[in-house]
Amino acid sequence: MKVGVKIFSDIRFQTSDFRYKIGDVRLFLGILAASTFGTMGFVVQSSNHQPTALGSFF
Repeated sequence: MKVGVKIFSDIRFQTSDFRYKIGDVRLFLGILAASTFGTMGFVVQSSNHQPTALGSFF
């Protein structure tokens, strides 16, 4: 009985660890995408010398 509980808790621990790793990857991709789009919006804004929708959005 105790062995079954231990295996079950190990599996739960591994899944939660896996979820944390996926969350880190999503966070990293989100930051990367936000910085890329922000830079693009800034370039568009400075080249036109007018606040575009993209430039003002970011």
